[in-house]
Amino acid sequence: MIRASEIRLAQTAATPVDEDEILKILSVADLKGEVRRTDASEDARFLDAIKDAYYRVDGPFGWLNRASLEQEWVGVDDAFDDRIELPLPPLVTVDQVRYRDTAGAWQVLSTSVYGVSLYGVCGMIYRKDGQSWPDVDANPDAVEIAFTCGYADGAAVLANMRGVRKLLKLLAGHYFHTPLPTFSEPRTLEVPRKVQFALDFVVQQLRIVNDHS
Repeated sequence: MIRASEIRLAQTAATPVDEDEILKILSVADLKGEVRRTDASEDARFLDAIKDAYYRVDGPFGWLNRASLEQEWVGVDDAFDDRIELPLPPLVTVDQVRYRDTAGAWQVLSTSVYGVSLYGVCGMIYRKDGQSWPDVDANPDAVEIAFTCGYADGAAVLANMRGVRKLLKLLAGHYFHTPLPTFSEPRTLEVPRKVQFALDFVVQQLRIVNDHS
């Protein structure tokens, strides 16, 4: 089986998250209340802090190894296997599987060859009984899988990822108070210990580890 951690993803999402939905997880008003500010002149800074916090925890480069809001990605590998896990749970749909044939030309794989399982920590595609994977070109990107992952909207994220709002509040609050860490002010180079302790606690609850078998 090919593990989710072995699938290589594009550098950017094919379809990124709807940033309006980020504010349904944590709004500017929520964050202002957390840090006890009321001045509207700083709303743009609050918004930037919320987005920075979200992208620090979400997606392939985030702390949680998962997709919070719905997004589309393309992953590649050099071969097929009986089961291929897909990263960034929860998996919603597999939109297309294509491969380079032995002549190097792209071909779309028929859904009669593979099935999709949404169960478990990571969803996967698998070879159906009685079917065979096609031969592929000797290319590190010979197999390409386009898939959709994440929850449909901010309300669904809050319903399924308990603690995520607190995580974003802690991190966005820190980003708001220390937007430009510099070596001339070393105290801003690290998240304060109390904040880090609280972050670690919530991250441990939500993070998908690579070895999740």
